[in-house]
Amino acid sequence: MLGFGLGEIVILFFAIAICLGLVIAWILKSETSRAAYRNELKKLKAHLDSAGREKELLREEIQNLQGYAVASESADASGEGGKKAGPSTMVLKKMIEKNESLEKEITALRKELGEAKSSLEEVYKALVQ
Repeated sequence: MLGFGLGEIVILFFAIAICLGLVIAWILKSETSRAAYRNELKKLKAHLDSAGREKELLREEIQNLQGYAVASESADASGEGGKKAGPSTMVLKKMIEKNESLEKEITALRKELGEAKSSLEEVYKALVQ
């Protein structure tokens, strides 16, 4: 005699099936969260890139406007009657403030991106182990 009854074997198969179901559910949940983290990471990178490009464009505009301001100041100092249409200092200050706010936003986005990467790494490590 083997010592195992049909009831014990059925209970063993049910226990194995429940365990496999739990493992499969955990894997599916992990894959879903990993995909969500990956999508969020892509969005953050795209937003960071666009903010960086906008910052560079603003920096170029500020440099151009400062060049115009210097040219108009030198024209005023030399006493030329015809005034060049240059930007006011208020426009320059607003653009500098906007550039500074973009730099702060980029810093915050980089921090958030780092946190998202670390959480994605934790999910990946949990999947691998």
